Amino acid sequence: MSFVKSTSKHNSLTIGIVALVNAPVINGLSQYIIHLYRALKREFADQTFKLITNKEFSSFFSNYLDQEDLILVDIPHHPRWIMRPFYFFWQNYFGGEFLKDHGIDVLHIPNAIPLLKIPVIPTVVTIHDMAEFRGYRHSFLHNKFRKWVTRLSAVTADHILTVSDFSRKEIFHFLDIEESKVSVSYPGNPLTDDRYETEKEIPVKNEFLFLAGGGSNKNQQNVIHAFLKFNKRNKFKLNVITNSEKLCNDPNIHWYQHVDEEKLIRLYQRSVALLYPSLYEGFGFPILEAMSLGVPVITSNRASMPEVVQDAGILIDPENQEQLINAMIDMVKNERERTELIRKGSQRVCKFTWADTAHKTMRAYEKVVEMQR
Repeated sequence: MSFVKSTSKHNSLTIGIVALVNAPVINGLSQYIIHLYRALKREFADQTFKLITNKEFSSFFSNYLDQEDLILVDIPHHPRWIMRPFYFFWQNYFGGEFLKDHGIDVLHIPNAIPLLKIPVIPTVVTIHDMAEFRGYRHSFLHNKFRKWVTRLSAVTADHILTVSDFSRKEIFHFLDIEESKVSVSYPGNPLTDDRYETEKEIPVKNEFLFLAGGGSNKNQQNVIHAFLKFNKRNKFKLNVITNSEKLCNDPNIHWYQHVDEEKLIRLYQRSVALLYPSLYEGFGFPILEAMSLGVPVITSNRASMPEVVQDAGILIDPENQEQLINAMIDMVKNERERTELIRKGSQRVCKFTWADTAHKTMRAYEKVVEMQR
């Protein structure tokens, strides 16, 4: 997963990265935008990178990015489900001239949106997964809309980035796209701050961590039921971070919503293991987070998870509760295996760097500029 230094012929590119595709909260997409932007700035100081956002979102992103790199669009965009069509209309009919006025050479849209062809401006779109095509993410009508969005973005973009080889294969499976149009750029670890480093061999605690999100792909019911069965003969706690309502009122299950980063780190560090048996993921940031903090990972043997974790975690059938229960028992009783997984995880996570992400992304920018010449 090493990279080769880019040797760009274009010494003064200005890249516009659209941040209006994301809600102003820390989640997987905002982490991707923030860390990619920072890495691009570090690795390519001779290039210019701008984040395209609006006033409502700028207060959020200014906490993480340089204020002078923000380009504000005077478009209402909140709440998202009402205002987003205004952005789609602006982007496709007025955005080209706006971007040219700001000297944008390449437009990077880090999540699929209804993209028509913007004249003159080469466009790169990141498609993280094809969850809508697998029926995992939205209601019926919303799911059909998102499938249309992804198809339109994929066909219209000059190049597509994706975050795993699994997602690349999914794109080819569902869309009629030339292979040369899609490239993989693995993300790095979202928890890159040195103050979060911890001892790799932390003692066994009496808590597990489950990042449940809000989609059906997160497999909440199976995880909760498996933990309740496991805990009939044990006295452990399960910390659940979710966007949805809690599924039960068991006193040993603690429910959290939108924890900040420092709280998240503390929950990781108190955990015997991370439970991440998702039914579907395009990548899986929590796997890297756990590995970087010395926490073993129990995850799925399907979708992108085996590609990310390889032999540095326990792979299970996510729909088999007994396998999950046995994996939790192993992490409690088999200290040798747990220590070995911590060691392998600390090595595996080092393979994913934002510098690598930045270089592969920059090559996509250069490719679409060259296509316009």
